[in-house]
Amino acid sequence: MRSASVVVVAAAFGVACSGTSRHEESVAPPSAQRTLHVLVSGSGSVRSPQVSCTSDCTTSVPSGMAVHLEAVPSAGASFKGWTGACSGTGACDLQLDADLEVRAEFASVRPPPTPGNFMLTVSSDGGGKGRLTSEPDGIDCPDACALDLAPGTKVTMTPSPTWGSRFTLWSGDVCNGTGT
Repeated sequence: MRSASVVVVAAAFGVACSGTSRHEESVAPPSAQRTLHVLVSGSGSVRSPQVSCTSDCTTSVPSGMAVHLEAVPSAGASFKGWTGACSGTGACDLQLDADLEVRAEFASVRPPPTPGNFMLTVSSDGGGKGRLTSEPDGIDCPDACALDLAPGTKVTMTPSPTWGSRFTLWSGDVCNGTGT
């Protein structure tokens, strides 16, 4: 008799544990994650509830999530615009149905010269690498910078190319040639 009751209990247990339970049917599979890569150039940040970024950052969000990005320039800078998955100069709204990359570009805002002074602006054509420096001090930059000067101030500009680059020539309103 003992063996018959074991068989009945085992059969009842087997029925209760076989097949798919209702609990397993109601559990949804985990949602896919999407990656948002944010690159910031210049002086500013990109902010949203999902990300706060000042250079290069990545965040993962559930697939299909709406993301609202705002570009926030630092003091003395302005927002030039978005590239990548966003465009224009306003806020950016994305639906992350795929992995996306967004770039935000900020530029320095040059203050106007002091009344009665002049603004000396120098820039590189970007083809090479190096620095531009001035005497008197005030300009020391790789690409573009400006200096507020009183009328009649003599300024000596010196190009300093890095290894593998060479300075070719000055052009513009005041300087010409290849020397300082």
